[in-house]
Parts: sequence; C-alpha cells; structure tokens
Amino acid sequence: MPTGRPTLLILITLGLLGSAGCACGECEGEPPAVDRSGRPAPTIPEGDRSELESRKAAPGWALREDKNGQQSRLSDMEGHLSRLFGAGLTTPDEGIRDGLLACYVALKDTAKDSNAEGLIPFSEPDLASRLTFGQHPEIARRGGEDRRDMRLTIPFISLKKGQKLRVKIADRDGASNDDLIDDLRANFEGLPMMLDGEAATVECRAVPDAVRDERVEILYDVFTQAHAYAAAVQRDPAAIEEGYPDIQVNEMKGALRLIAEIAGWQHPYAVEGVQKFDDALQHLEATFPGKREAP
Repeated sequence: MPTGRPTLLILITLGLLGSAGCACGECEGEPPAVDRSGRPAPTIPEGDRSELESRKAAPGWALREDKNGQQSRLSDMEGHLSRLFGAGLTTPDEGIRDGLLACYVALKDTAKDSNAEGLIPFSEPDLASRLTFGQHPEIARRGGEDRRDMRLTIPFISLKKGQKLRVKIADRDGASNDDLIDDLRANFEGLPMMLDGEAATVECRAVPDAVRDERVEILYDVFTQAHAYAAAVQRDPAAIEEGYPDIQVNEMKGALRLIAEIAGWQHPYAVEGVQKFDDALQHLEATFPGKREAP
C-alpha cells in the first residue's frame, strides 16, 4: 500500500485502468442522430476559452445547483464520459494547452469509511471530486450514486511540467455531507497522468479536439430530442395526460451541463440550448399551472 505523499505516475500503456473506458454496458450505443442543420457554428472565440468565462455564462439554475450540490445528470452520463476517456490519448506528452482532460477516479480496497463503525471499506459511496490543476481555479464534479468510481472532464486546461496538482475526493453522502476520502497531491510530469494516493487513484488523458467536438454534437442531439418531446406536450392532449415531462426536463438540463463540462457554458450550443430550455419551461408552466422548475 502506498505511504506518504502521493506520487505522479506516467502511464504508457492502454491496459492500465482499462476498465475505466467502457464497462458494464455503458458504451453499447449512441443516441439516434437528429437533424443538425441550422445549428450555430460550434466555435468558441479565443478570448472566451476559460473556466472563468464559462462560469460567467452559466445560467442561474446551474449556479444554484453548484451551490447546493445538486448537479443535474444525464441518464447515460457515465456512458458519454466513458467514451471520452476511452478516446483519450495514451501517448506521452509533456504538456497540454487549452485542451480537454478526461479523468477517471477510483477508490482502492483500502479506502475506509470513517463514519462507519470499525472503519469498514466504502461500499456504496456518492463520490465528489475537487480538482486544482496548475493555475486554474478549483473544479468541482459529482459522480453517480452508490459508485466506487467516477468520471469527469475539465475543459480549457493548460499544464506544463512542474505545476502543482491536487485532487480531493469525498463521499458526499457522509454524515458531514463531505466526508473526505483522500487528498492527492503531485507535480505535473506529463500526459497521460495518474495520481496514486492512499485510498484512491486518478488518471487523466488529453482528449483530441475532434473527439470533443463530436461528443458535444451528440449531447446536443440528446438535448434536441428531449426539447422536442417537451414542446410536443404542449400541443398533444394525449401527451398532456401523461403529466409534466420531468424526465425530459432533467435530460435537457443534464445534456447542457455536460456540454458545459466539456466545452464551457459559453459554447454556442450551450448558449442556444439554455435559451430554448428557458422558453420551454415558460410554456410548460402555462400548460401545467403550479408546476415550476427553477429558471
């Protein structure tokens, strides 16, 4: 078992943590494509490519979710993140400039639950990670429920050799609602990278721009399909009898959030999607009086 300060390992082969790519049926198929004509050009102005600019462009409901720790998730969020990680580069690189990192966090068998009697191993934690890479502001991400691993993305990352890395991993379902599991620290030595701690490991890979852009297109397909259903509810009496489309509203929010975690809230698809989402909520409120989502 590792002791002392975590070390940074450079992974050369794809085999290490290979299960972090597509597992348990998470990559069995993409959602059906939709008509992509008429979309805005998916280009972010050079000066807007930063986490700070992304936060400035975030809608109010997303900021409230971040503050309350209730981030919306797609039904197949793990699948989308798995595909990005699986497509990440495994060839050595000394650094990254303004790129996208896909990371995989996994607990070791040595991870113990301090809130459980006898310090038993974590069985079904709800993981949350806070990552500080180089000079970038801290990034907070939430994993799925009852999982010993999580996947996440960090856009607009620039790193060079020697910069500091820190990843804090917690069980957000703990008694304190932030039960720290591990605090990993290292210096950046190149990509792909792995932080190896007492209770957890973190691997990050650089995602090619073309892979990132295609994933954003696919996620906007998911948003478009959910939005189309929500719009149809207002016109179809039979659909209205089915009630408020909670699932589709959550899918819209989850798709937009993941687009933002890959390409920023300032991405043209996120900007257009937020406007369509807000308009859909207003119409749904008129269709279902008394039912209101936070705008």
